[in-house]
Amino acid sequence: MVRIGLLGCGFLATFYMQGLAEVPNQQVTIVYGRDKLKAADFASRWNIPRSSDDMPAVAADKDVDLLVLPCLTICTWRLPSRCSTQKARYLY
Repeated sequence: MVRIGLLGCGFLATFYMQGLAEVPNQQVTIVYGRDKLKAADFASRWNIPRSSDDMPAVAADKDVDLLVLPCLTICTWRLPSRCSTQKARYLY
């Protein structure tokens, strides 16, 4: 089972979740959002056990094997890339 940390809870994250519904042997264990309430709402809608507004904490979470970053802007990759390499996580 691949445990996924979803870094985002906006429009594109919804498309990722729709696609992940068809993927076997995975579970999104936590979702990050800049807005804590929005992240909690997204987690509730998609049955994700946890949400957070702390990206480095999500990247370091021991229950995450793969970080997924659904975004359009390349500059958004800087922090998660740095966090994932420090904790030996995969970033997609």
